[in-house]
Amino acid sequence: MKKNTIFTAFIGIITLFFITILPTSSIQAQSQKTNPTVGVWKLVYPAIAMTGNQAKVKIITEGHFIWTHTYDNVIVYSLGGTCSFDGETYSEEVQYGVENMRSLIGGKALYKVQFEDGKMHCIGTFGPEKIDEIWERVKKEDTTESLPMLTSYLHQ
Repeated sequence: MKKNTIFTAFIGIITLFFITILPTSSIQAQSQKTNPTVGVWKLVYPAIAMTGNQAKVKIITEGHFIWTHTYDNVIVYSLGGTCSFDGETYSEEVQYGVENMRSLIGGKALYKVQFEDGKMHCIGTFGPEKIDEIWERVKKEDTTESLPMLTSYLHQ
């Protein structure tokens, strides 16, 4: 019963996030011109070690982010919070997450970022952990099959 309540609350938070925080596509396009971190990203490096149908997706808006890891279209891990970008350094502060990621709430990530060919290369730290990731911008045509949960957002 507790798991159902937590899951329902989490889905409510995700829904609220999509309705109130995420910008429309025209605002998103304008934001990308001034802040290239804004958008929907999928992790392409390092390759995900688990097998099966999974994706790691990060949605960044002006000031907020949410990260999810899905496996067979079920959210396994997720967290989110505030973020900022100063033209060279991207930072995140985790403010909420699913139960199995509670220990990360309050954590801060700091990355130097580089952009090339629709990819964002992030090198930095999350607490004591060193991070080296490459995120690829998700295009509308990529969502139907590989990331169906994002289809309605990107096709506005």
